Amino acid sequence: MAIEGLQPPSNLKVLSVSYFMGVRFGGWLSSLDNLVKLYLYRCKKCHYFPKLDQLRSLEELYIGEVEAEYMCSSAEDDDFDANLFFPSLVTLKIRYCFNLKWWWWKKEVDGNNEFVRSFPRLSNLEIEMSHHLTSMPLFPSIEEVTLIGTSSMALEETFKMMRGSSKAHNTHPNISLLRSIVIRSCPSLTSLTMEGIGNLTSLEFIFIENCSNLTSLLEGIDNLASLRTVCIQHCHNLTSILEGIDNFPSLESIHIDACPNLTSIPDNFRKVKHFSIIRCPKLEET
Repeated sequence: MAIEGLQPPSNLKVLSVSYFMGVRFGGWLSSLDNLVKLYLYRCKKCHYFPKLDQLRSLEELYIGEVEAEYMCSSAEDDDFDANLFFPSLVTLKIRYCFNLKWWWWKKEVDGNNEFVRSFPRLSNLEIEMSHHLTSMPLFPSIEEVTLIGTSSMALEETFKMMRGSSKAHNTHPNISLLRSIVIRSCPSLTSLTMEGIGNLTSLEFIFIENCSNLTSLLEGIDNLASLRTVCIQHCHNLTSILEGIDNFPSLESIHIDACPNLTSIPDNFRKVKHFSIIRCPKLEET
């Protein structure tokens, strides 16, 4: 029987599909309301993602080496409920989806585009080697963000949309639950600024590696009271980090390696318990 004709039990909780060679999945996948974990791996001929946004119980979604260009939404379905857009999703990992361009849904309200506040529970987001992905839904409950070998546009555009959505509704955007930022091998990243997003009062861990065009890091942040660890490696054009911020009451560990153009760091950085600067000639001279 072809996979399109499968009729799995309605109480199925975990599903893994690998090496599916069809162009699209059957409609049965979108009807598994009790599904908690879904793995889609090496579906290299699949050009259309199944509609997953209305799955009430889905908590973990892993997508790897799938050729589709965009995520399908149920927005045009007659029974679509905007309040059920991935209502339970906590973990989302996208890896080696080279063609994936966007994952975004918006609706028309009184002739204006209103961005829907999606992913209400998403706390762990990881995107690896998905170069063309340029936008993501909002994630107000995010705690951990990891980008590896991926355009930074997905993260930056989402922050912009959060600011735009908040202005339209006279609210203040916030990702105050964010605890960890990991970014590796993202040459498109020139600066990481979250100005206007809100205080990052929960941010504990920053790891940036091999971002050759990064020049500044986390400027315009009001409060980093929980920051414990900063690790920056192989960012050859980085000149400043956390400029203008002097209060790091929880900072314990700093490691900076191979940032030859870094000229300044906050004074408090040198007072932490574990402090290491390697191959940063302009810093070592000061």
